[in-house]
Amino acid sequence: MPEAAAAGIARDFRNVLAALLGQADAMLARLDGGTLDTANLREGLLSLREVAREAIVHVEGLLTLSPAAEAAPPAVLVVEDDRVFGALLEELLGAEGWNVRVVGDTASAFEALTQQTFQVVLTDLVLPEEHGWVIARAARHRNPRCRVVVMSGAMGPEDADPGAPAVDAFLTKPIDLDRLLAVLAALSPRAARG
Repeated sequence: MPEAAAAGIARDFRNVLAALLGQADAMLARLDGGTLDTANLREGLLSLREVAREAIVHVEGLLTLSPAAEAAPPAVLVVEDDRVFGALLEELLGAEGWNVRVVGDTASAFEALTQQTFQVVLTDLVLPEEHGWVIARAARHRNPRCRVVVMSGAMGPEDADPGAPAVDAFLTKPIDLDRLLAVLAALSPRAARG
């Protein structure tokens, strides 16, 4: 983004925030002076809410202007203890435009979740030290908008513990790679943008 455009965006945003603060200061002064009744308070709060909404819309519009944000591939964390299958998923998903990080255990998955924001976590349920439900919970705790797909050859969705966290998809092994790609395409932030 050119510097002049960035400066203009910053100036516009500052002006919106200044208007919001100005209205808040005026309301506080009237409240302190005893000249603010309930009707005026309601009117002022509605006005502040409208300015805040405009600011949010303005900021969201600015965020979509960033070519870097549009060009960045969505990130997927793959948690798979089978190294050969993990490498296959890395190659397959990378070829589909995903930024792929593969880890083989829960400790590495927890570390990855603290280091990077993932749009999707694809995890095996049966792992050597802990089950994949723990990773699903951690992913959603770290980023509530993260989409979670679980894979298992040992159980199906009907076998999930009632206390298991909600997931976006449950795939049984052996994985149908076309189905996996279709599920991930549907969950991709790019699909949401159309």
